[in-house]
Amino acid sequence: MDWTGWQQRWDAQQQSYLPDREERFTAVLNAVEPACGRALRVPDLAGGTGLITRRVLARFPVATSRKRRRSAPSR
Repeated sequence: MDWTGWQQRWDAQQQSYLPDREERFTAVLNAVEPACGRALRVPDLAGGTGLITRRVLARFPVATSRKRRRSAPSR
């Protein structure tokens, strides 16, 4: 599967519903920087497309991300 292409299509589709979507992401990241610095450790909890994590890592190149996998249901 072409995840990058899929993510780009998802972003474009969401942008049509929320025209100020990028400005919202920018506002969140503007608030995070003074509170946390640029060397963030970002847990990716696998709760979506990964695009927020991608934006964080693009904005803060020294940040790191670790994917969290949901464990299999116990029986």
